[in-house]
Amino acid sequence: ATPQLDCSSGGSLPSITAHGSLMLSSWGLLLPLGVISARFLRHRPNSQWFKLHRAFQVTGLVLACAGLIVALSSFSVFNSSASLRSTAHGSMGLFVMMLGLLQPINAYFRPHADEKTRARKRWEMLHKTSGYVAVSAGVLTCAVGASIAGPRFMAAFGVCFIVLILSAGLAWRDGKRFKVGEAVSTPEKTALALT
Repeated sequence: ATPQLDCSSGGSLPSITAHGSLMLSSWGLLLPLGVISARFLRHRPNSQWFKLHRAFQVTGLVLACAGLIVALSSFSVFNSSASLRSTAHGSMGLFVMMLGLLQPINAYFRPHADEKTRARKRWEMLHKTSGYVAVSAGVLTCAVGASIAGPRFMAAFGVCFIVLILSAGLAWRDGKRFKVGEAVSTPEKTALALT
């Protein structure tokens, strides 16, 4: 049975499936995983957090750009016959994509981290805050889009959301274990443990 879709903004089933799959993969999974790695895995050696962050963000943004191209070429969410939910989804999507596309530009111009200068602190605040806003709004936009696309996309969104929650929990736990292990292995703690 074909799922009931809101096609008031145009688009065929293949274009809806392509757009939804690309955006759910990017804003619903990869881009949030990049934020999770930057937030919770900084304790990992050899800048693993940054390598993961960059890989997730680049891959996610490329998929999101492809999803945006599908949306712009297939849907008319701002015409008078589009549903309010479709128009809201399109507006949210454009906002999220603008923030998302500004992030790598922002990252390119970051001050070097050798020293925590005022400029570096301001840059970090801007980059993190806009990243958190973009990813939070992106996940919400995916939820609205999935509700428009039907039960299969809602189920896929649910799976992505569970993966994100589990990933954040595991990364947070890994960081806590590292901090506990680090605290036990300090020279003072070792000396106290031996006496």
